[in-house]
Amino acid sequence: MSLSDNDRSCLRKLVKHFKSLKPASVRLKQFFVARASYRYSRIPDRIWIKLLSCKRLFPSVSDKKKYFNIAVTKRKLNLLKLLEASGFEIHEVALRNGRSAVHHLAESLVGLKYNYSPRTRALKLVDYFLESARKNHCDEQGYTYLHAACVAGNATAARKLLRRGADVDCDSYKYSALQAAAWYKHEDVVEVLLEAGADPNRPDVEGSTPLHSLSWLCLCECESSRRYCDKRKPVERIVRMLVEAGADIEARNRHGDTALQASVSRLDVELARVLLKHGASLSSLNEDRMFAGKFKPIELKAYPLALNIIEMLQLLQSAGYEVDLLTRLKMLKCWMRVREYDDDESNEDFIANRDCTFTIRAAMWSPSSEAPAAMIFSTSRPATSSRISCTARRIAARRISCWK
Repeated sequence: MSLSDNDRSCLRKLVKHFKSLKPASVRLKQFFVARASYRYSRIPDRIWIKLLSCKRLFPSVSDKKKYFNIAVTKRKLNLLKLLEASGFEIHEVALRNGRSAVHHLAESLVGLKYNYSPRTRALKLVDYFLESARKNHCDEQGYTYLHAACVAGNATAARKLLRRGADVDCDSYKYSALQAAAWYKHEDVVEVLLEAGADPNRPDVEGSTPLHSLSWLCLCECESSRRYCDKRKPVERIVRMLVEAGADIEARNRHGDTALQASVSRLDVELARVLLKHGASLSSLNEDRMFAGKFKPIELKAYPLALNIIEMLQLLQSAGYEVDLLTRLKMLKCWMRVREYDDDESNEDFIANRDCTFTIRAAMWSPSSEAPAAMIFSTSRPATSSRISCTARRIAARRISCWK
């Protein structure tokens, strides 16, 4: 890389300035600040590359590793490019716990909103790593670049890695690449993996298959202006591709759950509907686990779970499933637990587009007498409402033996 006389003069001044900064940690920090500041914005990249390559400033590889760590954690793609141009091998460096930078970035995508800059910048860095990789790198935890391509939805990178010899059914990590693609509901990546011969029944460490992973937490990536929304990505095509490739729709994980059981316990109505459409059996449902799912705070904020409970029961009943009294009481308990997290903002679209009233009735015995009583919860959602009105009252009644 040739430098002009002006470049050399500028380089000498910068070397002198940074060399005066001690210790090395201070020098590294100031280098990062200077590179990002407006004052030095006119300095071309070729000079910054020369500075990074200067042994007098950064004599050891560990110095560049620290700079690499800053570039990854701060999501600075331009700094990452400078490091690579200076001869630093960005694909071979491990962060804390033996994770590769791609592993760290890919897993940081969970729960970050798509149109928020941290997620956007993380995706750009993941794509840069994948595009510049010459092989399917694997970190100390067994996480490969193919896993990252599946999480990020980069079908082009996944196809390139497979052409270069990546094992489509690599079992080095706790879940397979196909599970990662199904988890994040990237249809194109699932198609690429199945065409390459991925096993649709390959279990992970929990015994779950790609069909099970469709029910795992994965927030929507829409361009909503709100922080959360209640939309889930479509699963119809992915389920169809997996089933056509030979996926066992009745496969159970180590907890004894089928994919349908997992979708019901996670209150994913659309996934349950698609699985039933493709032949999932209602007999596989375990009533003790149907409404025993534990939800993370981000799920309680993002999804209208109180409504999902009602819709799930309606779906199961329409498919011919009979809900006994104990299951109804468990459902009611789950409904009361998630209802307190209901938020106007997360249900705005539902309220705007529907005009309906739900009534939940669950038979239960009164603790104060032998006479049966019923607990009735009415949830009204008129289209003009800006707030869900929910009231609960106990009334003396004859025993209710059916769902109304």
